[in-house]
Amino acid sequence: MGFGMTKEHTRRRFRYGKEDGLRSSLANPPQLSTAERRAKRRYAEGALASAEALEVIYLEDRNPVHVWDAIVQIHYASPILDIPIQLPPWVLAYLITAASEIMGRAVAHPSGNRHRPKAPIKNPDGTMTRFSDSYAGLTAAQRRDVVLEALGFMGPRGRNPIAQARRDSLGEMRVIQVNALRRQGHSASAAAEQLDDHDMKYRGDPARKMRHHRRKLRGES
Repeated sequence: MGFGMTKEHTRRRFRYGKEDGLRSSLANPPQLSTAERRAKRRYAEGALASAEALEVIYLEDRNPVHVWDAIVQIHYASPILDIPIQLPPWVLAYLITAASEIMGRAVAHPSGNRHRPKAPIKNPDGTMTRFSDSYAGLTAAQRRDVVLEALGFMGPRGRNPIAQARRDSLGEMRVIQVNALRRQGHSASAAAEQLDDHDMKYRGDPARKMRHHRRKLRGES
């Protein structure tokens, strides 16, 4: 028990230390040399282009991972291009909507259990006042669930945005690797077979998986 608490304390100290350092650098942006900016400029421009492309993808599948990815790309590119960090409207819309739901539901809702609707109340005149589900209240655990729902990380059963983002990232890396092998003269199927990837080799047809990855990248999934 003590060891687990120590690990958690260390993790928190690292996370807060990183946040404090970032807050300081955002308040006083580091001064990059002209050579540093020139060397990284192409990557920074690519990062900003990636953030713009993520808007289209997000509006198609509503995976919140794309929003956080865009924030990371914008933060990386801004000091190199010597421009202020400016989040685009689609990112701000997501963040403000989530903030409103977190404050309006996770924090503001009364104690209770949203799976047990509030019982109706009999009025002095004999009528009954009935309550909608929004009056049911929340348990402590349900408040955490509401935060995840507000951020888009919890939804219909079976949907896991983070796992899906991981699969998409693996697919993109596989396509890059296969393209490199094909430029060396390998066929598509031979290139797929050569990937040093356990899932590709032992779980299904590698060539078929690569076709699926390519369709996904083209937005045809």
